[in-house]
Order: sequence, then structure tokens, then C-alpha cells
Amino acid sequence: MAEVFANKISTTVASGYTAGSGTLVVASATGMPATGNFRIRLGNSAGSILRVTARAGTTLTVDVEQDDGNASIGDTVRIINTAAAMEALKADAIAAGGGGGFPWWPTIVRPDTIAWTWQNQGAASVVDANKVSFVTVPSSGTSVRSRLISAPATPYTVTALIRSNATSAGQQYCGPVFRESGTGKLYIFYLLINGTLQATKFTNDTTFSAVGAVNTTGPIVTADWTFYRIADNGVNLSFSISTDGQNFFALGSEGRTVFMAGGPNQIGFFANTDGSPGSFSMSCASFAVT
Repeated sequence: MAEVFANKISTTVASGYTAGSGTLVVASATGMPATGNFRIRLGNSAGSILRVTARAGTTLTVDVEQDDGNASIGDTVRIINTAAAMEALKADAIAAGGGGGFPWWPTIVRPDTIAWTWQNQGAASVVDANKVSFVTVPSSGTSVRSRLISAPATPYTVTALIRSNATSAGQQYCGPVFRESGTGKLYIFYLLINGTLQATKFTNDTTFSAVGAVNTTGPIVTADWTFYRIADNGVNLSFSISTDGQNFFALGSEGRTVFMAGGPNQIGFFANTDGSPGSFSMSCASFAVT
């Protein structure tokens, strides 16, 4: 979603904000953009900078750009410009043909500016630098290592630009993930280097459950950069893939509560090894939520 701006907008917190909740209620939304992404800073002790991804009246859907923290009723809320906003604006210009890069690509949202939470990190590591999240996972049997954020209200779509550096055709894989925190269940989506596309279900980080909505030799056989798309429209979870970021192949869908009792409330990306094929790495260069 495109970055948007507004001048001299200031209001206050109307209902106490809890760090990581994904929702902020303000006293007034007068003058605030109705669509698009914009950035706000809270007058709490942390000086939290949040990215607003949606607005319904005075209720803002937010994720964290920097220094998340609780905020009390009456704390100030101001629209600001930030480094991440400027990077997003530049990416918007490139996507619109503003020069450089690949002008047909969708808006690139830098994952190294997102406040991720590790799930089952273990000996996995991440380097967030140079506009990329670079994750390395150990060879330790089946163990899904995830980088997660709270899912926004439905409907939403995630478009992630990911590259796998796998060397084992069926034992090293990575991609976007849905997770239900209350049960620990995962629904992961990935492309193996032998061309197989799958969306599979895990009861927890180390326990495979079943192949889900996608199990096919897809239209793409590559170990290069790939655009993955997962979406939750409040009824179904869907999975699609693209090489150019514009033309997606719809591969499958399933009811959002078929596997997860209440549907996913977390999203992110993961890396996994099966058996002992050796450690491997992956890169995530964009994670856009619209």
C-alpha cells in the first residue's frame, strides 16, 4: 500500500494502547489519511513510532516501526515522517516507474524496519541490514523457525519477496507463514528447489500435521527471488505465487478455521530443515501487508 502523508495532525490516545496489540484508538481522526500507510509517534515514555496500515474512524490498525510501548489515555499522537516512510516512498516511486530497479515491482516494504518476534529461534540467527532480513537456521531435524508479527484485522494480504539458499531439494525450505498463537499451529507456504509448491500444516514448531491447500509442481521452477502471497479474507486462507510481483498464480485456498480453531492471528516468514541436510539460509527483501 502506498505511503501517504498529512501536515499538522495531532490528537491523543482515547483508549489505553497495549504494546503489540495492533490497534490504537485516538480521540480524533480529523485530517488523518483514510487509506494507505502513514506513521505516527506517541507521547508515551517509549516515544513509540507506529506505522498505520488501516483506519476505521478513530480506530487505527498499527504495527511497530521503533520502540513499542504502552500508552495511556491522553498521550499525544502525531503524524510524522520517518526514515522507513522515506524508503517506502522511494519504493513507491520505483514501482510506479520513477526510475531505477524494476519499475513493475509492487511496493517494497523493508523487513529490516519491522519489529519481528522470534518463534522457536533456538540456534537460528538473523541479520537485519542492507534492507534485507537474512536468516540462518541450523541442521537440527524438523524445526520451523519463524519471524512473526500480529496479523491485522481481516481481510488482508501479505506479499513477501523471499529467496531460498537451499541445497537440498526436499529438506530445506522457507516462505510466509500463518500462525495461531493460542494453539501454536502453523500453516506454511514454500517452493522447493525441485519445483514443488506446498502449503503444509504443523501442529507445532516441530510436528508436521498434513499437506494443506497446495501440493503441486508449480508454474515456477526456481531457487531465485520469488514473490509469495498469502491472504486471509475472514473466510478463507489463500496462497499464490509470482516471479514479477504483478501476475500471481492462485494455487489453493482453505477455510481459515479448518485447521486452526479461530484462524491465524500472527503472520510472518519461516525457515525449516527436515532431517539433517545441513544448515541453510534465506533472505526476505520485502514484507508488505495490505
